[in-house]
Amino acid sequence: MRKLALRALSVLLAAALLCAGCMVGANAATAGAAVRGDIGGPEDITALTERLAQARAIAKGNYTEASWNTLQIAIHNAQVSIDAGYLDQVQLNFRFDILQSAIDGLVDLTALIAKLEQARAIDQWEKYTGSSYNALQIAISKALPVVHNTSATQAQVDAQVTALQNAIDGLEGQNRFWFTWPPFFQWILRHVLFGWVWMNWY
Repeated sequence: MRKLALRALSVLLAAALLCAGCMVGANAATAGAAVRGDIGGPEDITALTERLAQARAIAKGNYTEASWNTLQIAIHNAQVSIDAGYLDQVQLNFRFDILQSAIDGLVDLTALIAKLEQARAIDQWEKYTGSSYNALQIAISKALPVVHNTSATQAQVDAQVTALQNAIDGLEGQNRFWFTWPPFFQWILRHVLFGWVWMNWY
């Protein structure tokens, strides 16, 4: 009887130890799952939803087609992930980073367009030396393809803005008394000279 009692006690102790181990393992698994968001619903998606709202508020403006389309794809994928309703932190971080990268990667042509308009509005009319005016025309011809390049990078755009500004700053005026006159008197003198030439030659 004593042997049977001892054997029964040993079995009970082993069973108790086994159950305790199972409970510890279950608690550890539950704790790890909770960190990943597997327990109690998805992780906090506040940061992603806020960044998504920021991205959607950006207007098309003068961004290049390629960079704008990249942002729209990132917005779509982030929304699809949120709508799925079950995201762990790794997925949240991935979508957030992709969205932020698309926002940071937008290529803005506004400054280049404005600088091109300024450069093209400059009329030589013998006010500037031929070499400096030709340098401006070359800068314009190099900037135009960048404006029309849908895949241009921000570095390329900024480089053309700088080149145009340098060409504008490098314009050299002709040293002629004509250009010190007000425009109205220049207009009168041109027409008087034209009339004199016309009367004497025709």
